[in-house]
Amino acid sequence: MRIVQVGTDRLPIPPRFGGAYETYIYGISRMLVKMGHDIHVISFDTGEKEFEEEGIIFHTFSLRSHFARLSSQVLGAIDEPNRNVPFVNAKIIKILRQISKRYGPIDIIHAHLLATSLAPIIFRRSCSPKTKLVFHWHNEPARRRMKRPINIWIAREYDVHCSVSNYVKRKLIEYSRIDPSKTTIIYNAVDTEIFKYSEDFRNEMRCNLGLGDNSYTILYIGRIIPEKGLHHLILALSYLARCKWKFRLLIVGPKGHYEKEEQGYYQYVERLIDMLKLQEYVSYLGRVKKEDLPKLYSASDIVVVPSLFQDPCPTVVLEAMACGRPVIAYNVGGIPEIIQNGVTGYIVPKGDIEALYKMIMKCLEEHCHERIGPNARERVEKYFSYSAVCGKLVQLYQRLLS
Repeated sequence: MRIVQVGTDRLPIPPRFGGAYETYIYGISRMLVKMGHDIHVISFDTGEKEFEEEGIIFHTFSLRSHFARLSSQVLGAIDEPNRNVPFVNAKIIKILRQISKRYGPIDIIHAHLLATSLAPIIFRRSCSPKTKLVFHWHNEPARRRMKRPINIWIAREYDVHCSVSNYVKRKLIEYSRIDPSKTTIIYNAVDTEIFKYSEDFRNEMRCNLGLGDNSYTILYIGRIIPEKGLHHLILALSYLARCKWKFRLLIVGPKGHYEKEEQGYYQYVERLIDMLKLQEYVSYLGRVKKEDLPKLYSASDIVVVPSLFQDPCPTVVLEAMACGRPVIAYNVGGIPEIIQNGVTGYIVPKGDIEALYKMIMKCLEEHCHERIGPNARERVEKYFSYSAVCGKLVQLYQRLLS
């Protein structure tokens, strides 16, 4: 099959600067190539080029032209978040035509973001009526009044819709009036060859960070934004400090979003740490290289995901489980679909800081990683590895084409 994965208008693929969408698209593309398919990826970048890497053919578009800047300025006065949509989709249509002309008919176009979802529809209508369209909902549909007609139109025009969790699927059916028979669940995935526990990694990272052998290590990985709930974790850990526990919280992630640094919430977290006198217990590591993430997971005793919004299917949970680390998370979004409470991790009520603190303490006291870790790793390999997820994707593609 010739399959085109359409990326976002914000970050490049391969993912040099992180990004959950971009990492996922890159991961499934690599696996689909290994499974024998002809894969093209359309991606934002700083320039326009075509290149091949790991068997994937990448086609990039840029927002640096004079026309792009002009259209962005004009549309920004009307709708700031979507100011680049017309220009970007025009570029993607041009690339789709080039792929079709140079490499042959496109069987599947798989789009991953509303902002880049218009081009496949126009391309099919104008050039390639036999091409099948797949849309991937990585988040629940936006509820803004202006967005609803677009959601409903996309729901009608695409042949099938993938949701990253049953939670997102329910919201999609509820809000976009989509036929349930056109929806399926394709969870996020993790590279289980990269993300795995290593005693050598653990020793190396703990030595580099000055973590004592008798000090528990708690890990937070994610964007430092209010909805990710880092301040709840800080408040929960203040109880541990009062009880004279020896621990270190490692915070990893950008201040704000991957594509735009924002200081406000990070400064609030810093003030909270100072007010609670937790400076000696907390280390902010900033952004880290992808190759260092398995080392950090291995160095940790537990990973905490205190999301306060309906987190659809957070990759950090899958990465931690793949590394055999117990995850403690709030009961939001698709997280309870990933974690089997008490078997592969722990779920606590959303926003309940006391329950969060008690579960952290219980998990550390009972050395839960020894029992939970193997269960978590086994579950990820079975359901959330790229091979498992791409197996479901290929079945979906073949069903569409049959």
